[in-house]
Amino acid sequence: MKHFIKIMSDSINEITILFIIKDGHKIIIDHYPQLNKLGKWIPSNDTTILRLRTRLGKLTIIKEFSKITGLNKNRFKAEEISSIDVW
Repeated sequence: MKHFIKIMSDSINEITILFIIKDGHKIIIDHYPQLNKLGKWIPSNDTTILRLRTRLGKLTIIKEFSKITGLNKNRFKAEEISSIDVW
């Protein structure tokens, strides 16, 4: 029971960000190891739609994602989504 409460507590402090990469660009997370400092990337075979679980704020995530990948902010869309939508 304590383990379950810990998991629930951790997830309350996290947000999930959905990145939609535009204009035919693709991001392969493994090619950008620095992206791992932003949080936990949810595995996907789609390199144009990425999902990130994080404790950082959305604006910080967008700024760092842009800096690490070299994509300016008009090349991708980042939206906070419900954890339920992820699974």
